[in-house]
Amino acid sequence: MIGLFLNFLEELRTRGRIYGYRFCPRGHIKTKPIHDDKGKCVAGKAVQVMIDNNLDFNVAYNTQNPNSDQITIPHPSE
Repeated sequence: MIGLFLNFLEELRTRGRIYGYRFCPRGHIKTKPIHDDKGKCVAGKAVQVMIDNNLDFNVAYNTQNPNSDQITIPHPSE
């Protein structure tokens, strides 16, 4: 628990916010079409696609509107 606190404190000090990079997947998550998902429920498949879109940096960083009020989270490699 203290390790997690210290990790978040370091993120807060170096980045100004806590993003939880410690929990980012190590590999690349690639978004796939909804019909390629193995689920049986369309709503569940849609939720999975939304999660994958948020975790796929190529999708998440290329779809943000620079004129919107969205908060831009820096890529972990920055």
